[in-house]
Amino acid sequence: MSLGIVLYCHDCVLHVAIATTLHGVAAADDSLVVNLVMLILSHVLEFETSRLAQNPMSNCVSPFVSEGLIKTITRLCATYLAPNALLDSRKVSPAILQDFGCQSGDRASELLNFLFQQAMVYLLHWPTQPVVMENLIEFLLVLSNTGAINPVLSSQMWQSLVQANASAESFIAASAGKNEPTLNAAVARIPSSLRGQLTEALCRAGMASVDLNMRTAHFQAMSEPVEQRLQQLIALPTFESKQTVNDVRLQEELKMLIEMYSGIARSAEPNSHTAITAFCLPALPVIVKIFQIFQGDSQIANLILNFFCLMVEAQLCYFPPRDALQVYTASDNLIRAYCRNNLGKKSLLDDAEEENYVGLLALLTLLSHLVQVIPLMTEQLLAYPSLSKQYFTLVSYMVEVYGEKLVSLSSELFQMLLHSLLVGFRHVSVDVVRNSFQALGELATYHWKAMQDQKPGLDATLPTASRDIYGVPAPYLPYGAFR
Repeated sequence: MSLGIVLYCHDCVLHVAIATTLHGVAAADDSLVVNLVMLILSHVLEFETSRLAQNPMSNCVSPFVSEGLIKTITRLCATYLAPNALLDSRKVSPAILQDFGCQSGDRASELLNFLFQQAMVYLLHWPTQPVVMENLIEFLLVLSNTGAINPVLSSQMWQSLVQANASAESFIAASAGKNEPTLNAAVARIPSSLRGQLTEALCRAGMASVDLNMRTAHFQAMSEPVEQRLQQLIALPTFESKQTVNDVRLQEELKMLIEMYSGIARSAEPNSHTAITAFCLPALPVIVKIFQIFQGDSQIANLILNFFCLMVEAQLCYFPPRDALQVYTASDNLIRAYCRNNLGKKSLLDDAEEENYVGLLALLTLLSHLVQVIPLMTEQLLAYPSLSKQYFTLVSYMVEVYGEKLVSLSSELFQMLLHSLLVGFRHVSVDVVRNSFQALGELATYHWKAMQDQKPGLDATLPTASRDIYGVPAPYLPYGAFR
């Protein structure tokens, strides 16, 4: 018997044993399982956080232990906290409901407030421990999925966290200041990428409230300061000057604000998309302008591309036509700005190719116009598996759906398209090869139909381009491409 089967059988037996133990008692104090969970959630966590609060630099406290402890508590909360007794009342143990239920008389709200207070101890004293902060943010995301989150949202400590996240400075500005143990200073020391994730967690939690007024007030408290900070930046008289573009503090402030915008865009759900759309849409032209000014900074450029990707992915299905047009217009301006800056661009930096890969991968996710991406692709960039797969999937789809648009392509662009298909034919990935042949098949089908209707089809470009296609030797074609 394999080890995997043994472990699976052990888990099944343990699950049955836990279920039997839970259903065998009516009071939480008599349940061994509940007592064990409470021991971890309360006593162990409180012991660790009390030692951390006394001396964060002590050798007796370990970030590694805290990482595992927060992850364990997150999983316990996801499993036990606030079970939905209304949907499955026969299977939920009375002992579980007594300590972890969110109905009247249950103690989940009290436990959740305690857990949140202990989490704030980590935030106050270890904001620069990246994995601890990542696990802490994941904990907040899990809390947003529980029905017991409402008492926490109305607490003063939660409101202080929302205000601190919206108003705290960037990481580099906080590092230059005084190291004061305040919530605002602690949030400021969190790296920009994690500030975006924290913003997402706070936004999701606030939108989980059952009170409409609370949802509205929470979102305004979180988003309005971020919008005001962005407006203040672009209103600087010297914002477009070379001196400002090279200002490291301003760059870090921009990165943080874009990360926070991305976090808000990423948190969009059916009950929150209206507020998030009203917040994000006015910022799109502003962020495109920032991209044009700071396009020499690859980090800011990639963050902006990622924001647009998230905005389109999370929100586009909810947009009415007027809002969708704004997104399309801003996306088109962004893509054109990227193409103008990168077409023919060469760099001697060691990581230049990786920067091109990251930018084009984000651009392909956003792209809505094939003509704008073909000149940017190179054979070296197509060597990246994820990028090449995304590109050839896009090419196959665009050729299939918009074959008639290929007539308007210049001979040079059409040659570039066919050359990229040649690279796809020789690719090691079966999916890439299949998409390349599918695109070629769609080209041939379109041309044949045009000839049947006595139309020119691809005659303007086909005579010179076809020799390249016919010159593909059979040994270069993987067997999987013909399946």
